[in-house]
Amino acid sequence: MIEARSDRHLWAESYDRDLSNVLALQNEVARDIANEIEMKVRERSPETDVHAINPAAHEAYLKGRYFGTSVRETA
Repeated sequence: MIEARSDRHLWAESYDRDLSNVLALQNEVARDIANEIEMKVRERSPETDVHAINPAAHEAYLKGRYFGTSVRETA
């Protein structure tokens, strides 16, 4: 895996398998890449943790945005 912006090598793995079950190999490669990407993302952005929200407050906010926009469009 190469970081496109800097052309820096990030990760590599060799897969020496029998190709009679190419779908299993594809699944393994995809899983390993996804795991590696997830680790890289977690290393770079710990501040992006999911925060709990109040669902009722969020719904009220969305309704306010919706109705605020529709009032301006009809005026």
